[in-house]
Amino acid sequence: MTATLFVAGVIAALLALIVLLAGRRGRVEARLQLAQENLHVRDRQLEAASNRARDDRELVRRLRAGEF
Repeated sequence: MTATLFVAGVIAALLALIVLLAGRRGRVEARLQLAQENLHVRDRQLEAASNRARDDRELVRRLRAGEF
């Protein structure tokens, strides 16, 4: 009887650990996805900044040529 209760306790503890680890994995995956999206936005911002018009003449040329 004592051994059965011990085994049941161990199984319950293992199941609780599995549930806890699954929840933690989900949160880690969500944080990773958010970090990847933020990195993508930052890359687009840096690309836009590097492709900006350097002066008024270049801006006017781009607007007239429809390159914006």
